[in-house]
Amino acid sequence: MNTFAGKAVLVTGAGAGIGYALCQAFASAGATVALNDIDPTLCQTAAQQINAPLGVERVYPYACDVADVEAVRLMFQRFVGAAGRLDIVVANAGITNYGGFLTYTPEAFDRLMGVNLRGSFFTAQNAARIMIDAHIPGRIILKSSVTGIQAHMNLGGVRDHQSGHSDDGENHCAGSGQIRHYCQRHQPRRDPHRTHPAR
Repeated sequence: MNTFAGKAVLVTGAGAGIGYALCQAFASAGATVALNDIDPTLCQTAAQQINAPLGVERVYPYACDVADVEAVRLMFQRFVGAAGRLDIVVANAGITNYGGFLTYTPEAFDRLMGVNLRGSFFTAQNAARIMIDAHIPGRIILKSSVTGIQAHMNLGGVRDHQSGHSDDGENHCAGSGQIRHYCQRHQPRRDPHRTHPAR
C-alpha cells in the first residue's frame, strides 16, 4: 500500500535501529526517503538493503554529522533539490556518552549536546524553513529518551545511533529534557505555520 506515495521523508541517525526501520517503513509505503548516518559506508549499505527487496530505488544515502550545522543545511538542500519537496522529518540521531559526574570531560559533554540537542534543533529548523517556504503542512518529529523525564543511574549499553558504537559514560538527561521542552514550547496553537515539532 503506497500510503506515502509522492511524499519526501528525511530521517537522521538511520544507519541501524529505529531510524533504519523508519526508513524501511516509509519506503515500503511509497515515500522517497533520505537516510542519514554519520558513517558513509553504513549509510550506503543501509539504503541498498532497504531498496533491494522493493525492486526500486526509494531510499537515498545522505551521510553527515548532524552536529555540523552547515553539513545538515547542505543535506537538506541536496535532498529537496532531488525530491522536489519535503513532507516529514524525523530527528532520530542521538548518542550517549557515559562517564562519572566528577570525571566527565568538556569534550564529551560538547559532543553529547552537539549531536543530541544542537543536531535535533537545527534539523528541525532547516525542515521548518523549507516546509514554510513551500507552504507544505509537514511533520517534524524529534526523538528523545526516557531520561528526559526520569534519571537512570548507570544506564548502560546504549548504542551510538550515529556511529554504531557503544560508549561508557554519563546518560543524556539534559539533552533529552531540552528536546522535550522545545517540543512543548512549539505546540500547534503557537505555530501559525502549522509546521511544528512533535516528540
